[in-house]
Amino acid sequence: RDPPDADRARALRGDEVTMTSAVSTRISTIGALIREPALLAVPEFQRDYSWTLTEVEQLWDDVELLRTEGRKEHFMGAIVLNAQDNDRKFVVDGQQRLATTMTLLSTLRAKSREHGDNEAAEELQRRFGEKDLSTRKVRPKLQLNEHDDKFFQDWVVKEKAFSEIKGKLAEKHLPESHRLILRAFVFLHGKLSDLMPTQAKFAKTCPFIVDVLDKYLTIVKIEVTT
Repeated sequence: RDPPDADRARALRGDEVTMTSAVSTRISTIGALIREPALLAVPEFQRDYSWTLTEVEQLWDDVELLRTEGRKEHFMGAIVLNAQDNDRKFVVDGQQRLATTMTLLSTLRAKSREHGDNEAAEELQRRFGEKDLSTRKVRPKLQLNEHDDKFFQDWVVKEKAFSEIKGKLAEKHLPESHRLILRAFVFLHGKLSDLMPTQAKFAKTCPFIVDVLDKYLTIVKIEVTT
């Protein structure tokens, strides 16, 4: 490769300069990716949240498959990231899976509160980002595009009672992507309520679902560094 001065000279002449990129590919899990320290940011040009209940149910079926059949691995797809620095990675592909997984964690946190397990709720809260002790605000783990992000932070990342979610969903003039986010929450909350109707079942099942996300629901993580 030519030295940097040669690149600069070509740029001044208007010639095309080829940028080099490094690509790494490895097997991980959706939960492990969420626990990494870097912010996962959806670029502004990416589409809004678009998963219908069909796709949300497929993700839930993946979780249930691991729970009921005792399997130790299930592949859910690839997630492509553009890592420009250590603190922020742009989600090129996979935002729908990430947003829906975060919504599942939000419903688990809500069920923890409903069953009086505040310790579990606080542990789950850490999955959503780090709290700045001076401002008391959470630096979000996942940032959606410009149209959806504030709504996502207000209604999924921040704790809301299930009755508030239902009330918001009943509003007539919600943008479609916002309505889909709330429908995903309500659907997953219902599945968890059916699965964990008692405190005893919650205490047994909640840690297992978190383990499924952290250890068994695998992804191919493709990371491009420029």
